[in-house]
Amino acid sequence: MQDTPHSAAVIPLHSGYSTHTAIPTQAPLEPPAWLSPLARRHWAEIAASLNKHNIINELDQDLLAVYCSTFARFIELDERLEQTG
Repeated sequence: MQDTPHSAAVIPLHSGYSTHTAIPTQAPLEPPAWLSPLARRHWAEIAASLNKHNIINELDQDLLAVYCSTFARFIELDERLEQTG
């Protein structure tokens, strides 16, 4: 591997980290109350797909909420930028 300033941050695929998967939740996760309406719609789409493939559980809820909130803010700001120039 070539040395670069960022080479220490690269984790090889065979790094020895656990490959165990989390036990999926039995019921669909509910979005947190603080999500905007757009973020809630995105949550519904993403969570449904993740639940379908059994790859989400309660430990993922906060990260999914932050992702959906960030996605919604990006869309809202992009639309505002299109309107105002």
